[in-house]
Order: sequence, then C-alpha cells, then structure tokens
Amino acid sequence: MNKELISVVIPTHNRYEELIRALESIKKQTYQKLEVIIIDDNSNKKLSKRIEKVIKKEYKNYIYVKNSQNLGGALSRNKGVEIAKGKYISFLDDDDEYYPNKIEEQYNFFNKKKDKDLALVYCYGDIYYPNGSKEKEQTSSRGNCLVDQMKGNLAGTSFWMIRKDALIKIGGFKKIHSHQDGVVLLDLLANGYKIDLVKKDLVIYHFHAKGKGITDVNDKIVNADEEYYKLCKKYFNKISKKEQKEVTLKYYNDRNWNLVILNRISDAKKDVKSLFKNYFVTKTLLICLYRLIFRRRVCYKEKKFNEKILLGGKSER
Repeated sequence: MNKELISVVIPTHNRYEELIRALESIKKQTYQKLEVIIIDDNSNKKLSKRIEKVIKKEYKNYIYVKNSQNLGGALSRNKGVEIAKGKYISFLDDDDEYYPNKIEEQYNFFNKKKDKDLALVYCYGDIYYPNGSKEKEQTSSRGNCLVDQMKGNLAGTSFWMIRKDALIKIGGFKKIHSHQDGVVLLDLLANGYKIDLVKKDLVIYHFHAKGKGITDVNDKIVNADEEYYKLCKKYFNKISKKEQKEVTLKYYNDRNWNLVILNRISDAKKDVKSLFKNYFVTKTLLICLYRLIFRRRVCYKEKKFNEKILLGGKSER
C-alpha cells in the first residue's frame, strides 16, 4: 500500500528551545512521508532569524513561513492548512511533543475505519506540569458526541489528526481568545461528522501557568467561555431539552468558579439569581451558593493548587 503524504502544521511565536524539541519529535516519527509546515507568527526579528537559520541547516525539507504581523494561533493554523498538500493534517503546538508512533498510529486508524463521516482522530497523552509532576490525558468520547464537546473540550490540537477537506468545509479555525480547538470540534460534530480515538499515549502536552498570581484564570478566559457557550447555543436545535439543560448547568458551574476566583461577586450573584429562576432544584445551584458563601476557602484552594502545580511555567500557551 502506498503511503499518503501527511502535513504537520506548527504555529510558533517567540519560542526557540521548545520549538526545536517539537521539531525533533517529528524527526523521530516512524511515519516518514511528512510535509512539515512551520508558521512563525511574527516572532521578534532576532529570534525569527535564528529559527530560519536552524531550519535551513537541520530541517532542510521543512517549510518555514513568517507572518508579517501577529495573527494568533487560529489564523496561523489556517495559513498552514492553506499551504498543506496532505489529505490529513496533524497539528503540533510549538511547546508540545509527539511520541514516535503518533502519526503512524492515527493514520493507520483512519485507514482501517474507512468511514466517510470520520473527520478527526485524537489520542491519549501525558500532561507535564511546571513542578515536574504529570498526569494522563484520557478523554474517551467517540462518534457524533456533540453534547460531550459542548460540556468540555475533548482534545487539544496537538492530539489530533484531521481530514483537510472536512476542516476546510467547516471554515477552519475561528479567531477567538480561547477554545479555538473546541470550536473546530463543535463545528465538525454539529455538521454531522464523527470523531474517534486511538487509546494510546501519543502526545506530551506541556502545561504552562499564565501568570504568577493566585490563579490561572483571567477575565479574557471568562469572556471566551461565554462566547463558546453562545456558539453551543446555536446548535441547541440538534440536541434534546434535557441535554440543553445539562450543557447550560455545566457552563454556569464552571463560570461560577471562575467568577468567585476573580472576585467578580456581583456577576456571580446575578448568575445565582438566574439559576434560582430557571433551575431551582439542581445540584449546580447548591454548589454555586456554597462557593459564594465560602469564597475565601475556594480562593485559598485555588491559590494552593497554583503554587503547587501551575507556577513555574515560562510563558502562556
């Protein structure tokens, strides 16, 4: 069987050591018929020259493109997709790594399935935290699992292999502060595509703290969560009333935690009033009330988690 060309798209911005680590993990892939596309999202001039120089010397067959202005991860990935010649695309964040069999395992899975509705295959992986600890990433939803995706993102881009035609059909990545990967999955599933899973650890995901304060949460994340929920609501006609309620309560539960951590108490109280009005007898309402009443305890818990696990990351994802 003739192997097909697979495109690997790597957006990068102001990283060098991590990018080289990512590129080395591609070089070690057991599947070798690869087209590697590096989109430099307008890194600083000195670093860009350094990156371009090492690619020409050590990674001669890789494609290097520098954006003339900062476009962000979503539009940089779209630029890579436009260039890509492969039927399948495997994305890799510049600070993550592939295990050697990542691409081969997912490609073989696609070939064995032969399902015209299968658009994306993801995998398990290892999450590495700044303090040296690690845990497994093992989300296991399969098929047309639209409700699962609405409740929480099933897999980040580094865990994917996706059909290029399906990604183009849904309009590619949308420019949003957060949940760029989640919106792609949402759009795929809402348009009738399926996703599936290789139950093997194929990716190393390096987690970075976004700040040095008591929390990894910020107002932009809260706004992005709201924007994502509104996108989910656009597809509520595709799920049952019961499922709509489950998605809504999950959103309010997560939002409540973030608002309490950020000390946006007036907003948290407004949400609780809305829950009283629309979802009175629910566990979510009780949890949100508890957090409001004991918010000092909640903030202390978040601070300790941040100090123990999150702090120490060099930069934001």
